[in-house]
Amino acid sequence: QTLDVHLQQIEARPWSKLGGKIARITCDPAGASRNDQTAASNIQLLRRSGYTVRSRKSLIVEGLELIRRALRPAHGEPRLFIHPRCVRLIKAMQSYRYGNGTESPIKDGTHDHLIDALRYSFVNSVSEKVKERTY
Repeated sequence: QTLDVHLQQIEARPWSKLGGKIARITCDPAGASRNDQTAASNIQLLRRSGYTVRSRKSLIVEGLELIRRALRPAHGEPRLFIHPRCVRLIKAMQSYRYGNGTESPIKDGTHDHLIDALRYSFVNSVSEKVKERTY
């Protein structure tokens, strides 16, 4: 679907009709690439539509580590809770796999997209990069 279709779907949501506003949109840094036809990037188009957009390059393992820490922190309570109705995200998390001997996930085109979206949210919400990993 095109960005215009996505924007229409966002505006049709109940929170938009009630005057609610999306605090920010986080996305893949590839969204900064300019479209050959419009000469504008998706990020530019979202910003022109009034949305705050955050996107920064990061390593996949950095984002996954941030998700791990939110689910199972070394100290304190978890900061990420997934509602049971989020069945697609739960299935994606259960199905997420790594290649043999690598830190890179297998991009199957099904389960990786939801995890990528969650990862972009975490990477664009923290102020510092992950310096050490936990297992």
